[in-house]
Amino acid sequence: MAFICIKNDEKIYSFIYSLKDWIALKEDKASSFNMACCGNQAILKTSKLGTQFFAHKAKPKDSNCSTGGETAEHMHIKYLVMKELDRNGWNVEVEKRGVTPSGEEWIADIYVEKGKAKCSGQLI
Repeated sequence: MAFICIKNDEKIYSFIYSLKDWIALKEDKASSFNMACCGNQAILKTSKLGTQFFAHKAKPKDSNCSTGGETAEHMHIKYLVMKELDRNGWNVEVEKRGVTPSGEEWIADIYVEKGKAKCSGQLI
């Protein structure tokens, strides 16, 4: 389950779309949708919980294209938080990677910026 996709060479996020716009996007046959993780063809889906997300059209051969075992509930909460942050004017990034000053690598579930404010975190 991914929240980011490449539509016609432009990055888009699933959580920015209203339900009406998501349905219209799903019906858009003129655009190409590709997974940001690997470039393979993507399809637009909605989970039983109402989470809008992108998925591989065909199962990827590369195992790096996974959610890391996150539960549907975890993904849905992450989706709701991102949707609300976006609605309130924050610039939202998903699964942002970084390195601490001491050289440790980290991945934030959600990373946001608004003006000079920056925040990252992991949902439990």
